[in-house]
Amino acid sequence: MTPREIAAELLDRVLEVPGHRAAHSAVSWLCAVLDADRVEVHMLDRRRVRLHLAAGAARDAAQPPAAPHLDVRTSPAAQALRAGVVLSHRVDDRDVHHVPLESYGHTVGVLTVAGPTSAGTFGSPDWRRLGRALTLVLQQAATTTDELELARRTYEYSIAAELQWDLLPPGDTATDRFALRALVEPAPRVTSDLFDWSLNGDRLTVVLLDAAGRGLVATQVGDLALAALRNARRSGLPIAEQAALADQALWDRHHGHAAVDALLLEVDLAGAMATAVHAGSPLALRRRDHEVELLDLDTHEPLGLLDRTRYDAVEVDVRPGDVLMLLSDGVAGARGPGDEVYGLDGLARRLAHSSAPCDLPSWLIADLRARARGDLDDDVTAVVLEWRRG
Repeated sequence: MTPREIAAELLDRVLEVPGHRAAHSAVSWLCAVLDADRVEVHMLDRRRVRLHLAAGAARDAAQPPAAPHLDVRTSPAAQALRAGVVLSHRVDDRDVHHVPLESYGHTVGVLTVAGPTSAGTFGSPDWRRLGRALTLVLQQAATTTDELELARRTYEYSIAAELQWDLLPPGDTATDRFALRALVEPAPRVTSDLFDWSLNGDRLTVVLLDAAGRGLVATQVGDLALAALRNARRSGLPIAEQAALADQALWDRHHGHAAVDALLLEVDLAGAMATAVHAGSPLALRRRDHEVELLDLDTHEPLGLLDRTRYDAVEVDVRPGDVLMLLSDGVAGARGPGDEVYGLDGLARRLAHSSAPCDLPSWLIADLRARARGDLDDDVTAVVLEWRRG
């Protein structure tokens, strides 16, 4: 079978089985059709720290079991994922291929194929096509079963976190014009922070929200704000009116007793311009030619604090080639064991010299956790937007 035929047949075969069997059916069939020694699928966790084994198949049942977890910093599979390329090498005189599982710029894990004999003519585009086909199958299967979600969890979620993650969009996406990466921590207990993004034609909208308070009450407040913003956006309203609609929804429900800090950014990718609505505490850093600056945005009252607040969208000095980093106030306010404030100077220096800006959210979270010597006390959200030239 040709690579294209294998990808097409994979879709047909796996879509015929129930969702909870999708991953295992896929690796078993690929192991047979590729005459491989071993085929594995590892799923990326929400913290982007580990790859977790979701399914594996081997030609010889006597082979040692697959590793249940892979470190995102050191494993060859994770290197393929981070670089977004097919990584091929030899281990014990057999070929091993690590294929990122991604679609529409969103990466969910890695396919590993070891020792194939019938795929010797596969090139990188062939592996990528196979990886995309498998990604689409797994994403569809995840809508009908908890199996794939559970495969990438090594910790229990709070009810509030369960609500938040079910509402959030994918944490990464990329096209030839931009790349975006977002992280929220602590992932198993997040309550008040949210992000959102949507690409509609040439218009990219990015949102960061931080609801006041903690626990389920803050979660419900933030969820209402995000639902109202999406409703306004999908009704075709500009971002100033999106903010006003969300503000009124919160006021009507809570009468000023609940508020949400917000930053709405709308980028016209064709017109090379951007506008923003800034309400409350979120921060925005801009890197241009390795110079980093904290954007001075006109600040409005948080959403829901007052009745019928007027919100104005202002033009932001952002252009192709820039990198933006949007941050909730949990970053600047984070403290170490000696009660020292984290601040933004070190982050700005790292942003100025980073060759892979979209890796910065992971670095930032790891740095904050190291300083706190454990988990974070407050929610922290970091969104990086890399606006590519050309």
